[in-house]
Amino acid sequence: MWLELSAVTIAANVEASILNVKKYDFDAASGKAITRQPWHDVDGEIREVKARIKKLDAEYADAEYKLDDARWNATWKALGIARSNLQKLETKRAEIMAGVYVEPVAAVAPSPVREHAKWEIDEAILKGGAPEYPQAARPGDRDVWNEGQDRFREFWIQASHDALRKAGTNPDDRVNLELVATLRGIEEARWLWLSQRCKALEERLFQVENNGIKAGGTYQRALSYSRGTVVSFGGSAWVALKAADAGIAPTDDHAVWQLLVKRGADGKDRT
Repeated sequence: MWLELSAVTIAANVEASILNVKKYDFDAASGKAITRQPWHDVDGEIREVKARIKKLDAEYADAEYKLDDARWNATWKALGIARSNLQKLETKRAEIMAGVYVEPVAAVAPSPVREHAKWEIDEAILKGGAPEYPQAARPGDRDVWNEGQDRFREFWIQASHDALRKAGTNPDDRVNLELVATLRGIEEARWLWLSQRCKALEERLFQVENNGIKAGGTYQRALSYSRGTVVSFGGSAWVALKAADAGIAPTDDHAVWQLLVKRGADGKDRT
């Protein structure tokens, strides 16, 4: 037994159409609705098409009787379409009941050919070749260092783009984010490593320049001396082991001054 729930819409001068809402397989014994079958939807469509054909048949006969060629031709075409649809639906229902129906897959239009972006490379920078490391005094000439770094960066960016261009890639090609993250990590590690190494070398160079042996001339009590300064005092050469404040003579504090060259004996020709 079938229980059919329907909504009915009626329009003036238009065929009444029954809109099938749901159908259930009704179990009379239990009084409950059970699972509907997959071909039930098709049944509703078939009924609608048949009702449409019935109406078109009536319109076709009326047009033929009244010799209304325009309406007759239009109705004839509509009947052909409706009958074709009915045949397709009945075939679909039979295949569903037989368990061999396969839902048609809509054809996917081919993707349009993508127009890739072009590499924007400054050929003049490439032709100029890789810049040389600037030769400048330390720690001055800061502008020379900054300009040199800018030239380095500009050239190697263009060189990297050119290498990828020669490899046949495009600037808008998709890139695996894991690869990008890995390359960024390698570059950041290299940059930090070299930065720390340069910092250590700068500190060491600072110590050498500031703590190395420096000529201080004859010792003067009014002056202070930095570590590594060599002075002449009493005919001997003395080196400051650490910063020597003014007034501390080489013979006053051996924790500050150390004998470097001892005065020799007087010559025989001394008068």
